[in-house]
Amino acid sequence: ELRARSAVRAPIKLMLAIGLAVVAGYADALCIHRYGCFAAMQTGNMIYSALAFTRLGTHESLYHLFPLVCNFFGAAVIGGTGVFRPWAIAPIVAPLLLLLFLVDDGLGAFGISHRLIVGLPAACLGAQNMLTKEGDLGLMTTLATGSFQRVALTVSKLLFFKPVDRDEALVVAACASVIGGTLVGALAGAVAVHFLGDTWTLAPAAVLQCLCLLGYAYAYEHLPHSPTAHSRAAPEERDDRTEP
Repeated sequence: ELRARSAVRAPIKLMLAIGLAVVAGYADALCIHRYGCFAAMQTGNMIYSALAFTRLGTHESLYHLFPLVCNFFGAAVIGGTGVFRPWAIAPIVAPLLLLLFLVDDGLGAFGISHRLIVGLPAACLGAQNMLTKEGDLGLMTTLATGSFQRVALTVSKLLFFKPVDRDEALVVAACASVIGGTLVGALAGAVAVHFLGDTWTLAPAAVLQCLCLLGYAYAYEHLPHSPTAHSRAAPEERDDRTEP
């Protein structure tokens, strides 16, 4: 039964992982161009902050920590809402993240440009990563480093003739899809910046993220779930009336 459930969910999980990884790569490429910092990759912002502190002073150093704070807020507040109330993803979380992305683009279209606007996409991607890592997908879609490590672990098993079962192969395929999706998204973002400039270039990422999250919500409601992921995502919904 569990193997059948996994077979049903694996293609959906893979498609959502690819789509959301493309969003993260695309948004980071645009935010580096627009604001000089990352919206998703917070390790990069911490390194930028340290370099800025030694070269440019405290003000510039703190600026690079601002998207980190916004990313944390998005993960804790918006993403947490979806993790612990999965039914809220379609009516609340997905439209809210779409709105935040479009506000960023809209402000730029009307000539309102400030570096702190990077906090909007940073919050969106923090929420996305919380939903995909702690929710039913169980994957980080805004950080390729962890996916590289997971793929490398399985490759090392193969090099030393260790067995790799079907479930692990599915996990590695999903991690590889995150890596590839991030790269494709970053390339698409670079192309968009080069040919389209700064006007409404975040909108495609906003729409794709919204569609993927709606697909996530549909999968949660209508497809069989991994018992472990379901109990982690919504602990208050478990039946606690079982005998000890």
